[in-house]
Amino acid sequence: MKFILEGPDGAGKSTLAETLKGGVWHHSYYPDAREMFTQSLLSIVGPDLCVDRMYYSELVYSPIYHKVPQRYGNKTRMLDRVIMGYDRVVVMCLPDYETCHKAWASGREEMGSDEAEFRKIYDAYAALKINTSHMYRDWE
Repeated sequence: MKFILEGPDGAGKSTLAETLKGGVWHHSYYPDAREMFTQSLLSIVGPDLCVDRMYYSELVYSPIYHKVPQRYGNKTRMLDRVIMGYDRVVVMCLPDYETCHKAWASGREEMGSDEAEFRKIYDAYAALKINTSHMYRDWE
């Protein structure tokens, strides 16, 4: 089984990946939608144990940062099928808001700086519907 780790900044995705001790594919922002789709496919079929975010994060971040619903269009269904075909499981990392906010507010460079945007991102992840095999990270 291989994993796609999803969740907002400060949710523990990197910590979980380190605990699993496998290779990690870290997605970046791709301005070109075709390149983004290609990189998503490569990350699903690749050898790495974990993929740190994928298209589900696009559903969260695009409306907030780029003011568009999302850039995958109807290709999300195709990505869902590839995820299932390659036995990837989405692991939603979503601790309670206070825990996540504390990590976000730590000042690490990769974290955003707008608290209102962070709250929108957290709430969007909390409402996200996942169409493939998934589990929630147990923080206890």
